[in-house]
Amino acid sequence: MFSSWKKGPHANIEIHKPAYKKYIEKSGFQVLAAILLLVVAVVAFKYFVRADGPQIILNTLTLNKGSLDVVKRSTLITQTDELVRDTGNRKISGDWKELSACVASGCKNNQYFNFIITVTENQNVPNSDLILNLFRTYKYWNSAEDIVDFSKALTEVNNAVDSLGSRALTKAWGEIVKCNGQCSNSDELYFEMIRAIVLESAQE
Repeated sequence: MFSSWKKGPHANIEIHKPAYKKYIEKSGFQVLAAILLLVVAVVAFKYFVRADGPQIILNTLTLNKGSLDVVKRSTLITQTDELVRDTGNRKISGDWKELSACVASGCKNNQYFNFIITVTENQNVPNSDLILNLFRTYKYWNSAEDIVDFSKALTEVNNAVDSLGSRALTKAWGEIVKCNGQCSNSDELYFEMIRAIVLESAQE
């Protein structure tokens, strides 16, 4: 997480047992193995199939726009709160509590950025490296002291965009590069780029 913005030896004696005991023990082991396999499958399904992370990010981006009426905004906040609770992640829950507290009055862009970073780092979000490197370019764009970190992050983003071959991603990234950290709407360009990344991942 960017804290500020301008960042497990055993015995070898073998004792033979009656065949029926071996069978019972073998059967018991098989049952235990089957149960463990089922538990692992359930966890894997929840982690890989139930992709709460991307939806939380999309909801966050929509909230940031501030264009919803009070009913639609309340519905979206309620949905997002349920998704956040379903993650069972304390860090995400804590950051969401802080963000939701300022939505009505207007959160700063960095608060939205920090929450998206937390979700990306703690959930199964496709292209997470791309999203995090994108944030690194945002953080270091005009910092002469961090030119190496900035250059690495920018190169990684540029290569990832080229590799994905998405027209929407290429266009959004092109706008950010053209802006070169000087545009008044730089934050909005980054929000659009994040949206493009998440939506592109949903189509893969």
